[in-house]
Amino acid sequence: MQDAAHHALTAQCDAATQKLPHGWRWGRLDDVIKRIESGHSPRCLERPAESDEKAVIKTSAITRGRFLEDENKAVPAGTLLKEQHEIKAGDILLCRANSLDHVGATVHVTECRPGLYLSDKSLRLVPNTGIDDRWLVSLLAAPYVRAEMARRSNGTLSSMRNITQTNLQDIPIPIAPLHDQVRLGRQATQCRHAADHLRLRVQKALESSALLRRALADAASAGRIMSPASSSPPQVEIALRLPPQPSVPNDGDWTARQVHTPWMAADQHSRNVLPVQLELEL
Repeated sequence: MQDAAHHALTAQCDAATQKLPHGWRWGRLDDVIKRIESGHSPRCLERPAESDEKAVIKTSAITRGRFLEDENKAVPAGTLLKEQHEIKAGDILLCRANSLDHVGATVHVTECRPGLYLSDKSLRLVPNTGIDDRWLVSLLAAPYVRAEMARRSNGTLSSMRNITQTNLQDIPIPIAPLHDQVRLGRQATQCRHAADHLRLRVQKALESSALLRRALADAASAGRIMSPASSSPPQVEIALRLPPQPSVPNDGDWTARQVHTPWMAADQHSRNVLPVQLELEL
């Protein structure tokens, strides 16, 4: 979903000479940006900030596909930070220095806690009037633009590349009319939110799978998994085998009684799990 939205934003272009749809034009990133603001990195503590502390973001706050405000480093109390470096909701942030895969990574800040500031490895892009910010931030994540950022970055090591503001502003981009910017920006945002929702569902499924695997391992080590007879249908029976229970002496007021569990009380059908179902759960 994200790739489809990103490709739509650049009209399937892979070179600045490619023909664009009617009404579109080629320009430079500088044509849609009013200014670029850089941050500062003071001496920081080696831990995230508490809710009442000021902090500077790490590059990982930008490079994960969405803004992660918890990826920060606390600054000591009394450290002077410039007010214009504080991050606000609506900001477009770009990582100017990182590995080859992450240099130029861009996020749109939808919400942000107070007291969080730009670092010297992060930039704030302020779009021109008449430029849709959702379109711009999605355009900067499109494959063509990301490839241009990587190509124009400097550095001898692939693990640490840097893109200057001049090289960033000079990147050729396909500029859509405003009505197309609004439409494409809205579609890209919807795709990104849907992808985030799917990512959370997958994460929960993986966590459930890990719990089930541990439960099966525990059951196997305790001898509570029984294989069916060869004449039985192809299925796996998981049953709870309790160790022998000590008998309760009958002294008149007490009567011996058998210990039952809800699992053992369940009917046979509820304790039979088809291999396909078990495999899907795993």
